[in-house]
Amino acid sequence: MSKNEKIAKAIQNAIRNGSCEWSDIVQSINDAKITIKNWMTVRGVLQWMLDEKIIVRVNNVHKEQYIIA
Repeated sequence: MSKNEKIAKAIQNAIRNGSCEWSDIVQSINDAKITIKNWMTVRGVLQWMLDEKIIVRVNNVHKEQYIIA
């Protein structure tokens, strides 16, 4: 399993109860013991998931919150 696949799985674990915030994603990645040197890698996977309509960002400028599409 590639690092991006592990990151995607960690993001899916963070959102398993329907919604999550950036802090939940960070916690899930840390719990999965994935070593991140550049968090833009995580942002890239997150953007891919948004582009593929796997998840959707909630339309709230005060929170960075995501839900399952």
